[in-house]
Amino acid sequence: MRIPATLLALALWALTGCTAQSVTGLVADEPVCVDFAIGKGPTMMKGSLVQPVELSIVDDDEVRWQRVILGKRTAADPNSRFVVPDRDDTYTLRYAQCSNRFAPRPVVEDTRSSDERGAYHCGEAVVYKEVPLEIREEDETSRVIPWVDPPAPACWTSKTPEAL
Repeated sequence: MRIPATLLALALWALTGCTAQSVTGLVADEPVCVDFAIGKGPTMMKGSLVQPVELSIVDDDEVRWQRVILGKRTAADPNSRFVVPDRDDTYTLRYAQCSNRFAPRPVVEDTRSSDERGAYHCGEAVVYKEVPLEIREEDETSRVIPWVDPPAPACWTSKTPEAL
């Protein structure tokens, strides 16, 4: 049996067109929420936004990537990263502020860092901004997401009893 050339070409296009190589981009200018002291001791806590931001990359109402942004603890910390196909496409960036507060964790030295977002539930995230994200194949500058401050951008701050 002989397969027509147009049918074969269409099948090859479908196989290769749907498997575009993925690329990594980053979120620029994330807020810096420094570690802070709490209590009489005081105990040092990891800095974070009080109400984090849920950032999503949406394609035709389907979420392609989503992450809860807590804020960086220092300016030198790496930026959050995302992954999208390396092809010309336009997505929607959806910025939403979490309704639940993030409970900070104590700073523990000499332990392996873990992603603590898994233990946090954002609650109802309220969308405060939607903007287009235009990805251009092989153009790294198109894979940078600008940070948009949420309505309540506060970081946790120190709360210690006053010295006697």
